[in-house]
Amino acid sequence: MVERDETILLVDDEESILSSLRRLFRPDNYHICTALSAEEGLAILDQNPVWLVISDNGMPRTNGVQFLKEVRDRWPDVVRVMLTGYADLNSAMEAINRGEVYRFVTKPWDPEGLRLLVREGLEHYRLVQENTRMRALIEEQNAKLKRWNESLQQTVEERTKELKQRNEELAGLYRQLKGSFVEAIKVFTGLIELRDPTIGGHARRVAGLSKSLAAQMALREEEAKNVEVGALLHDIGKIGIPDEILRKNERLLSAGEQARLRQHPILGQAALQIVDHLDSTGVLIRHHHERWDGHGYPDELKGEAIPLGSRIIAVANAFDHHRKASSLGLADFVESQLGLGYNGPFDPAVILALKGIIDGSTVDGESIEVAMDVSQLREGLVLARDLRTSTGILLISKGETLKRAYLLKLILYERQKLIPSTVYVYHPRT
Repeated sequence: MVERDETILLVDDEESILSSLRRLFRPDNYHICTALSAEEGLAILDQNPVWLVISDNGMPRTNGVQFLKEVRDRWPDVVRVMLTGYADLNSAMEAINRGEVYRFVTKPWDPEGLRLLVREGLEHYRLVQENTRMRALIEEQNAKLKRWNESLQQTVEERTKELKQRNEELAGLYRQLKGSFVEAIKVFTGLIELRDPTIGGHARRVAGLSKSLAAQMALREEEAKNVEVGALLHDIGKIGIPDEILRKNERLLSAGEQARLRQHPILGQAALQIVDHLDSTGVLIRHHHERWDGHGYPDELKGEAIPLGSRIIAVANAFDHHRKASSLGLADFVESQLGLGYNGPFDPAVILALKGIIDGSTVDGESIEVAMDVSQLREGLVLARDLRTSTGILLISKGETLKRAYLLKLILYERQKLIPSTVYVYHPRT
């Protein structure tokens, strides 16, 4: 059978519902399959390359939750959407929390909202497939990294030669990522976080704080963007580090394991040297674990010998780890570092910039954090805090710019009381 792009499977025991859904999606030119039962739906999935499934929950014999769980187990990449009534909201949310359902839609559905959800689900499927291909390539590279048991410099030189030989192949993959520099960076960041589920949004949080620090220190736009990208990719070298090392507390690593882990800034720089416009970013990544007092790695640089962008990323990275491990806040972190003066691990000027952000409640020197009702939100505003559902599911990360698609979704969720009515955003000072 010849595969078609964007194939959708509709499952409902009522033919009228299936007809309504077919009419709804007809303008989008999707390839649509339909089934009147879970069993019929599974048979179709066995024979067709389906991207997304929409299933009713209240079906006889096998209900929607059971059916979508079977789909998840057998075809984990297929995006799963549940149609449910208000009486089944709890079971729908529980299914989302268990990972059986990507989204749920209440009956009667909003036609445009459902079409938008399907477009987002298909884009999610597309990105998952791209990530799978990228991860296979990276796993192949990791197997070669295990053979690097000679000196660090020799390892870097050998790996750099190999990466240069693959330049054409990687450049082709880079162009496939929608031809967009920013989208490619997001894919790299997602790949880093796939290595360890506990990392969460670490790279994005470090990038957001680094961006604010760069603005506070009045860096030029090009320099500030380089710092932000470097922060997003600062741990990309960990792709070459074995999982058993990454999962250990760093204080419990053996001397050999610690030496291996400390290779990641150099491996990160090597990985970026072959990508146009990222060579300067690689320098920032190489030195983001250097210390102001000279006791960092890999080159034991000291003071202003460390690139300013690396010093900024170092502070943002340390604070994010501090926030995860401690109940103390940003102000406590700043005060403890200021007390060390010039004898501490971080550039005092960057710590003072961090203090300036606190004292002025600023994002970029010109904005403040404000609370808004969902109905007051508008396109272009930037989230000041992570937005989560009432059950803790992350919807939009701090630092993301609100788009029209987000606004429609948030209004719907707020009406269903699935998210708080108050959202925190950055707003220009008046």
